[in-house]
Parts: sequence; C-alpha cells; structure tokens
Amino acid sequence: MSRLEQSWAGIAEILTGFGAAVAVGRWLFPIAGLLDLLPGFAASSVALMAATTSVAAGARRVETALQSVRIWQRRKRPVGGLMEQKVVAIGGGTGLSTLLAGLKRYPVFPIAVVTVGDNGGSSGRLREDFGMPPPGDIRNVLVALSELAPNVEQLLQHRFQGPGALRGHAVGNLLLAALQEETGDFPAAVAELSSVLRVHGRVLPVSAEAYTLCAELEDHRTVVGESQITAAGGRIARIWLTPSVRALPAVLEALAEADMIVLGPGSLFTSVLPNLLVSGVADAILHSNARRKVYVCNVMTQPGETDGFTASDHVAALEHYVGPIVDTVVLSSGSLPEEVLVRYAAEGSYPVVADVARLTARGYRVAMEELLSRDGFARHDPVKLAALLWKLAGEKDR
Repeated sequence: MSRLEQSWAGIAEILTGFGAAVAVGRWLFPIAGLLDLLPGFAASSVALMAATTSVAAGARRVETALQSVRIWQRRKRPVGGLMEQKVVAIGGGTGLSTLLAGLKRYPVFPIAVVTVGDNGGSSGRLREDFGMPPPGDIRNVLVALSELAPNVEQLLQHRFQGPGALRGHAVGNLLLAALQEETGDFPAAVAELSSVLRVHGRVLPVSAEAYTLCAELEDHRTVVGESQITAAGGRIARIWLTPSVRALPAVLEALAEADMIVLGPGSLFTSVLPNLLVSGVADAILHSNARRKVYVCNVMTQPGETDGFTASDHVAALEHYVGPIVDTVVLSSGSLPEEVLVRYAAEGSYPVVADVARLTARGYRVAMEELLSRDGFARHDPVKLAALLWKLAGEKDR
C-alpha cells in the first residue's frame, strides 16, 4: 500500500472543514460539488481503485452545479483588429503560468505545452506511487487558465500541512492522480479537469509518458533528475532525456496550426529545453507556419543552470540543441529595486545582460520593453508581457 493510499480518507474530511459553501460577495460557490469527487476516498482508504470510480461522475456534477451559480466573470479582454489568435506557449514552472495568466486577458486561444520531467516534491511522489507523469506544472497552468472564482484556484493550490502521508501534496495534484486512475490516460485526465475548471484554451502535457532529465556537468559529474540537476551546483555541459519519448499528437497538431509560438519564460535547461528534446517537437516548430516564433528570455540568471549567461547565451543554448527555431527574442529593459537585487544576489542570481547587438548580428529580432514585475520579485509582469506578445502577434512582417 502506497503512502498516498493510506490517507485518501483525509481529503474529504479536510475539504469538508474548508466549508460547504464559501461566501463571495453576494453569491455562494458550491464547494459541495467538489466534494462529490471524493466520497469513495472517505469510504475506504485501502480500496483506492474502487474509490476513484466516482471521480468522472463527480466531475460532471461539479460542472452542472457551477452552471447554477454566478461564477467568476471572465476577464474582459481588450478588443483589437485581430481574430482570435492561436498562441502555443511551451515551458513549465512558474514562468509558463505567469505568461498564460496575462494572455488570458486577450482575444487569443492559448495552448499550453507543459513539461513532464519534474521529479521533486508532491509531483515526484505521485510519479513514484502511481507511475504517472508529474502533475504539478500541469496543475499550475490549469489554475492560470481557469475561469472559475479565485476560491477554486486557492483550493486546487492548497497543500496539506501537518503530519501524515498527505503532507505537501496539492489538492489539484491529487485530483489529477485520481482522474489518471479513472481514465487510465494522463492527457485524458488533464482534459477532464480542464473541463471542470472552465479552462480558457487548452492544456497539453508534451508527452503522455514521463521522462527523466539527465545532465553532464562541466566537472564530468552525471546528474539524474530535474531537481537534482538544479541542486548539483555545477555548470551544465549537456542534457538529455531518458527514456526517449514522443510528443503527444495533439501537441504536434497545435504547433502546425499556431499563429504564434512562445518559448519561456522559465528555467532554460529544466523547463524550456526538455520540451524541445521530446521527439517531434523541435521539428514541428521549425516547419510551423506560425507568424512569430518567440523566445522570452529570463529576467535573472538561475544558479546551477545559467550562471553568467547573457541573453545571447540563452539563445545559443537553444541553437545548440535544436537549431535556430525562433525569430524573435523578448527582453526586459529597466532595473529592479536594490533590495530585490541584493536578495537575489545572496542566492547567486543576477540580472541577465541584454546583449542586443550580438542577437541582432545573428539575425534575431529583439523586442525589448520594460516588463518587470513590481511585486518584490525578479520576474516578468504578466500583463506587460502579454501586451507585448499581443502586439507582436498583430504584426504582419517577419
């Protein structure tokens, strides 16, 4: 019996304590609908397979219940002269979620292609217990694109505290694990939860199979696992995936039909590049007729991954693995507050130098604007970044 199987019964109990209904202004959100997903878990923590048979029916009941209440209003999207654009965003981690949260404001149809190589935390434990692709990055993207009330998003992101096997698990990860058991197919589980959450756009794991990211460091050490690579403390010489996996057919179809393809922002070697190493993805981007193929460069270097990298170094790494598959590089101008810089420097992270001349000399178009968040963190502001991408999507020249 796995650690998770021993504690499914705790989920319903904790969610019940969360409240049968949460007041939001003048209306109520029916938490009871979500609880319909979990009755089997409370009935028997041992019979997990039997318990998960209630998930699909529960998900449909949630959807029906939500139709009877006033859900969170869809964000007003600016009106422009363009028809709805298909924007395929590739990555993982918080960078991809940040980008999508901003794009949701615009008349685009976002399609997220998400890495499935995480092996740490809740995702790593579920991957080990159930032999499933890691759900954490998928969960974050689903929340970013959901049109439901923030209360639902908060619930899905809730991590269990205290002692016991559920400690550290996010509710959304557990729901994806249950749906995976019910459907027998991880992409189908993602699609089912997307429907429940009223996702604007589409969320696709890059592959139906999990892979493990491996790296050889410049000091000749070999490191296995995404989280281990970041923690290894050495400069990366090369990375590869094991086993070799093929891209989800829906991913290749989305890339072929895209109006714009966006790589990043996000960890270069552990979020962006692994997607491109999945068989079929890089070739599909290269041959896509997308109007723009954009790389959004990170604001800061990342310890253990891109120490000392300039913007052109990031692009050179892309070229090294998959060739020149983008035509535009997005950079942020402006400077961060001194206290933010000091805090990040203490962790070995510094602003990425925008060596524009080197990029333009290599044939790249550089789109540079002030894109920094002012929330005390060194990252992109989702609204500013989305506005720039929207402007690039509307340009007809290449």
